[in-house]
Amino acid sequence: MDFYNYRRFHETLEYKKPMSVYFESLKINMKNIEIQEENVA
Repeated sequence: MDFYNYRRFHETLEYKKPMSVYFESLKINMKNIEIQEENVA
């Protein structure tokens, strides 16, 4: 699992590593939540 998730490049992810894509999506989602909270307050 370590190899598949952290080291292997994946074709359908534009040759990125699955965990890299996952962590990038977390960052984007956190920014979106912060923006939404600012707009509500």
